[in-house]
Amino acid sequence: MPIDQSRALVYGADNRTETPIYPRDVFTLTEAGLAQIQSGSATALPREALAILVLLDGKEDVGHVEQRLPHEPSLNVRNVMRSLLAAGLIREVTL
Repeated sequence: MPIDQSRALVYGADNRTETPIYPRDVFTLTEAGLAQIQSGSATALPREALAILVLLDGKEDVGHVEQRLPHEPSLNVRNVMRSLLAAGLIREVTL
């Protein structure tokens, strides 16, 4: 099954980054990320990215998000998070 290119833009070369993401890091949505969730079926995000977005509440750390997605390897979850971060859909929570 071919990938819908309009839904795969978050994985584009412009959004690839080597930003380290650790199990204790905490992320939250930006306004753009929240808009993607609120857009419902009109979102341009792939299913995996949307599944991660809905779990990022600014309280749970990456390790907990990974545990809630047992069917996805941790490396995949972090790679999607890196893409979401580079796309400006999420940001790290700062104290």
